[in-house]
Amino acid sequence: MNFDADRFRRLRDEVASQLPPAESEGVLSELDDLIDSATRLALETGKVSSAQADALVNSALMMAELEAAKTRLEEEAGLRARAEAMFRSVVEGTARGTGQRFLGLLTQHLAHAVGGRFAIVGRVLPPENERVRVLAAWAGDGPADTFEYELAGSPCERACEGQVCFYANDVQTKFPEDKLLVDMGVHSYLGTPLFDASGSLIGIIAVLGERALDEVDLASSVLEVFAVRAAAELERAMFDSEMQAARSSAEQASQAKSRFLAKMSHEIRTPLNGVLGTSEILTATELDDSQRELVDIIRDAGGNLLSIVNDVLDLSKVEAGKISIEAAPFDVREQASNVVRLLRPRAEQKSLQLTLRIDDDLPPRVLGDAARVRQVLTNFLGNAVRYTDAGAIEVRVQRDATISDGVRIEVRDTGPGIPESCRERIFESFEQVAETANGAGGTGLGLSIARQLVEMMRGELGVESEIGIGSTFWATIPLPCVSDTPGAEGRDEVADPPTPERRWPGLRVLVAEDNRVNQLVASRLLGALGCEVELVDDGEAAIGAVQNQDFDIVFMDSQMPKLDGIEATKRIRADASLTHLPIVSLSANAFAEHKDTCLAVGMDDAIDKPVSRDDLEAVLARWCASRQRPA
Repeated sequence: MNFDADRFRRLRDEVASQLPPAESEGVLSELDDLIDSATRLALETGKVSSAQADALVNSALMMAELEAAKTRLEEEAGLRARAEAMFRSVVEGTARGTGQRFLGLLTQHLAHAVGGRFAIVGRVLPPENERVRVLAAWAGDGPADTFEYELAGSPCERACEGQVCFYANDVQTKFPEDKLLVDMGVHSYLGTPLFDASGSLIGIIAVLGERALDEVDLASSVLEVFAVRAAAELERAMFDSEMQAARSSAEQASQAKSRFLAKMSHEIRTPLNGVLGTSEILTATELDDSQRELVDIIRDAGGNLLSIVNDVLDLSKVEAGKISIEAAPFDVREQASNVVRLLRPRAEQKSLQLTLRIDDDLPPRVLGDAARVRQVLTNFLGNAVRYTDAGAIEVRVQRDATISDGVRIEVRDTGPGIPESCRERIFESFEQVAETANGAGGTGLGLSIARQLVEMMRGELGVESEIGIGSTFWATIPLPCVSDTPGAEGRDEVADPPTPERRWPGLRVLVAEDNRVNQLVASRLLGALGCEVELVDDGEAAIGAVQNQDFDIVFMDSQMPKLDGIEATKRIRADASLTHLPIVSLSANAFAEHKDTCLAVGMDDAIDKPVSRDDLEAVLARWCASRQRPA
């Protein structure tokens, strides 16, 4: 057949159209060489066979396909390698971060991997979603400060409307109102929105460059993949931030509540100290029956008010987790006897028969928190006396085999009884049973506090009751037995008899107290013990007094004008000659934190107002025992 060079030229062009431009040059050059060879062959022989022509064409096409396949494989391998390197660099760079730290690492390594100078992760602020708060940002050489900006007129606004948003090299032209782009020198932009688990828009992630970004398709894929993780970590960071804000708010509320309670405690206890102290002083004077009855009313009313104040403070401490349970050996018999003896006068005023039964097999000494056990029993017995108008009350302490090392404390009364529907509710704060209260008073806090204390001691409590018959409140508390100590055997079921009255004739006592009534109470109570009392009304006067006179002990109020007791104690302790002078806090602030502060600045002891003669006598016995003399 005759050789048709034009046909081969058309085939050459067809092959060229199937090849990428970058790779077509070499293949086309070889095709041109084949066509030239065929042309020379035709000129020499005058013809080219059909088989030769087909072989020539097939060879050319096969060669073109092989070159194209090779090129595609090389491109794919290179793309895979670059993708793997890009993903690896971001994954490894963010591996040790979570929450806010992850977002910071992500902006750094994403900017490096994609080839941008800047990267940001921001939270879209509700409810209008019109502003973005940038939580993490990378600017070339290091992290950038966080900031907020308006979405309107920015590429981030466009990104928030859909998926990946890309502007190759004209982002400033597209968004002329976004002055931040000009300030940053940004020309390219790649961003995508962030959604929470419910599909709601919560933020945005973007990479910004000073020049066109390389391999945009690959960069977009990387951004979309890490946007999922970024959204999850943004949710975590938002949750952590909200929890921190809630925690901070709760702490501030708790601190405000503590300050309020401390203030109210001080403001109530200060006049109560005058009321109860003065009534105690009057009780020691000669009174006729009518006068004594009135003084007893004052003492009872003041005692009830003090009990309410203590209940409120105890509840606040329990709720704030500021009460700890201690473990020390103590005698359950002694604690029960003391509580019964304390409340017996109130029972006798109502002509109630009050008895105490303690089982013989009860260990002589157990390990636990004596103060909290006594508080629980006091709440039980106090309620029984309050709500029982006639009959008897029995306090019983015994072993309880239902729990390991269990001791059961129960108080049984002949009161009105409690309806079954109310028996669980009475252990809630401020709850009382209307059918049984009958104007008996109380805050409804005692049983709530008792329940929480028993639970803190890993015990149980409850009530059994029958309308018209009475109620039994019980608590079972694990109190392990401890080895007997000398003198523990044979202890009676009642408390030790009172010791003879003790006196401290000539004991020099300084009382720093700014309240005139409380000055009078302290001087009279201490004077009754034989002390020589000097009064000052502020911290500066107290410092001057101890520097110029000799005292055996100082009672120091905490809150005084000019200079408070805390600062006065610090200055006294700074004087080497006064380091051994006993200083005792005499404060209306009954919080443990305040007592800790007093001891930390150098005070030796602390007692709360209102104070009794017994309280003062106990302090003198602890710190001035060498000067004590029998009456």
